[in-house]
Amino acid sequence: MAEFSLSRENRAKVVQQLLKDRSLCERFLADPKGTLSSELKTELPAALNIHVVRSDAETMNIVIPQRPPGLADDFDPSFPDTMDKILADPTLSDERKIHYRVRLVLVGKAWKDDAYRRALVDDPVRCVEEEFGVKVPANVTVQVFEEDAEHLYIDLPMTIAIPMVVGLDDAVVMAAVVTAGGAIVAAAITGAASIIVALIEAASKKQVA
Repeated sequence: MAEFSLSRENRAKVVQQLLKDRSLCERFLADPKGTLSSELKTELPAALNIHVVRSDAETMNIVIPQRPPGLADDFDPSFPDTMDKILADPTLSDERKIHYRVRLVLVGKAWKDDAYRRALVDDPVRCVEEEFGVKVPANVTVQVFEEDAEHLYIDLPMTIAIPMVVGLDDAVVMAAVVTAGGAIVAAAITGAASIIVALIEAASKKQVA
């Protein structure tokens, strides 16, 4: 069976289009594989299953793609070159950059070390807390999905009103509304992911101070 992989850039573009176009999103939810094939303008392998997972105010999803076949065994799991490009991208907010860093580091370490991958799948909250020095709120669930030759996962945010923790000591809570249909800000991060990102950002600022 021919293998299929979806790059981070193409995955982000697909999700962005789904969030911008309500009609496209509805078609995708009804027929993920057919819609993705049409958007990518390529025929997907017959045995490939497309799964839609939904993130919301209490759920953060982490997808572990297949390890690229050409990735050297001694690669740096923090992907410094990729991270430098992300940090230098003027179109990305600081929040989005941290969002990418979280997933990049966790996925990189999972690719590097099978024991870490199993730990991430078994207890993702602990891995996030230990890796970034934060305490994940008790009401937040972190789910991990592993891709292989027959299973590909698309994380699609729900339409939600989310609380964002903007401080560690005083836990000031702000309300933010994120829409999954119609026009949105492409850099917006939704739900539980935004809470974790805000905690990491606040912790980083504390370390700098």
